[in-house]
Amino acid sequence: ADVQVLTVPAAAGNVAKLDATGAIADSGITAGEIDAAVLAGYNTTDGARNSTNTAQAVAHSTATDIALEDAEFAGDVAVDVTFKEFMIPVSGVYAIAFSLTFDTAAGGTRVADLLVNGTSRAGGEETPSGTGPDVVEDYAILYLAATDVVKLAGFQDSGGSVNVTAGRLAIQRLQ
Repeated sequence: ADVQVLTVPAAAGNVAKLDATGAIADSGITAGEIDAAVLAGYNTTDGARNSTNTAQAVAHSTATDIALEDAEFAGDVAVDVTFKEFMIPVSGVYAIAFSLTFDTAAGGTRVADLLVNGTSRAGGEETPSGTGPDVVEDYAILYLAATDVVKLAGFQDSGGSVNVTAGRLAIQRLQ
């Protein structure tokens, strides 16, 4: 009941967006803009990106799924409106870019982890600067099967809780 398959009418020209209540709305962003932003030169219909600017606590030494709150779609991409997990519509090779911004805190490491069906498939790690927010970003090109579920998780081991203040996840099918 939490999964919706969104199909954007071709006449609309823009991708769909979920607002804070989970309602579908026009994002004002075209599928072409997502194609160009993720990987120039490829033209495909299945893509999505997700973001958050709401702080979410990541406890010490605990992998935490990041609930991305604003989703935009092109093609038939399914999303769980509670957890913002993407369900891959078509088997193929996908370009995926992701990042997390952690609040300032000393010690340990900060990790952004890309999970496919609950298993880590790619991740980035940074040692915190201690002087400002720490951004961890990475990308992957992966073969994903239809119905695979993709989501983003954060991890840190500073000795206390640290907030993730922003996150991004962009997925684009290449072939």
